[in-house]
Amino acid sequence: MPKSKQVRDADKTRAAILSASTQLFAEKGFIGASISDIAEVVGVSKSSIYHYFPSKESILHALIDSLAQEIEELTQRASKNKMDQKEILTQFSEILVRNLDAVRLVPMLMPGAPEEIQDLLMNQIKGLLKLLTPGLPSKEKMMRAMLAIVGVINSIAPPPMPKSLPSVKPDIELTVKIALDTLGVKVKP
Repeated sequence: MPKSKQVRDADKTRAAILSASTQLFAEKGFIGASISDIAEVVGVSKSSIYHYFPSKESILHALIDSLAQEIEELTQRASKNKMDQKEILTQFSEILVRNLDAVRLVPMLMPGAPEEIQDLLMNQIKGLLKLLTPGLPSKEKMMRAMLAIVGVINSIAPPPMPKSLPSVKPDIELTVKIALDTLGVKVKP
């Protein structure tokens, strides 16, 4: 049964709020962007924003929670199914592609985002580090794993680049190959 027009409009408004919030959080940071700014970009009143989200923090949660949940599910699956590093990095890359807007926000959010969001994101990274460095890892292995994770994130969702440089579409296979090389994992041809 198709959704009623009112429900579709509500879905569009919610999506527009999230889209505008993503844009403004990226431009102004979490602290710098206000509910008034978001309402102005969307073209609705502040009270309309509060109808969908009780606070700016709840908008941020809506943007970040899906990403964090998918990473959490990956770490649980990887632990349970004894996934290898290639499979973990491939699925992590696919999660990042699905949640590109949220991924691009993370560096902008960390200074000033509520502690619970920062902790949530850091816990997901720690979970990935444990999976990529089983046992008692050396300092070098931990650094390699951190570089691999950061490299995957920056490859999938690079920071803004000068317009004079060509844009590059994310290549998951190449990204994972380079991340595995960073980890020192020998990949079979």
